[in-house]
Amino acid sequence: MTGSYLEDIDTVVSSCSNPILVGHSMGGALAQLYALRNPAKISGLVLVGTGARLRVAPLIFDFLDSDPNAYFDAIPKFMFHENTAKTIVDASQDEARKCPTHIIRRDFEVCNSFDMMEEVAKISLRSLILVGDSDIMTPAKYANYLHEKIVESELRVIPQAGHALMLEKPLEFNQAILDWLRL
Repeated sequence: MTGSYLEDIDTVVSSCSNPILVGHSMGGALAQLYALRNPAKISGLVLVGTGARLRVAPLIFDFLDSDPNAYFDAIPKFMFHENTAKTIVDASQDEARKCPTHIIRRDFEVCNSFDMMEEVAKISLRSLILVGDSDIMTPAKYANYLHEKIVESELRVIPQAGHALMLEKPLEFNQAILDWLRL
């Protein structure tokens, strides 16, 4: 399954000059795979709310299989910091409900099988690693591991943000990337 996603990434990357690849969660996993296979095609990585291994709580699969509404109702608890504006949470739930549950499940299966713990140290690209301090899906320890293994990496932890930190704290998120780009 990751093959088709990586082909899509390659199509976009090939149309750009010296791009930096940004990936969130599963997208961060795909960005890592792409960086290992095609390091000469990109000039850097921004890895957001991701890890070298992504394990999915069995409860998510249980919800998707037996009661998809329970999954959608749980999004505020596992995706967002408790202080996130209700409008952002509601909009995210509405968007999630548009995706067929079999696709959501398939993507969680891809995440659950992802494991680059032994290979991630081979990434030699300049990298920024971003994580929310309250991320339940991909806790800060995942980001710390990436930072320890990727030699040319910088780690930024965004306070009062969960897994959807780019939605929760867009100013801080964007500023962290801009600051990193200026280095």
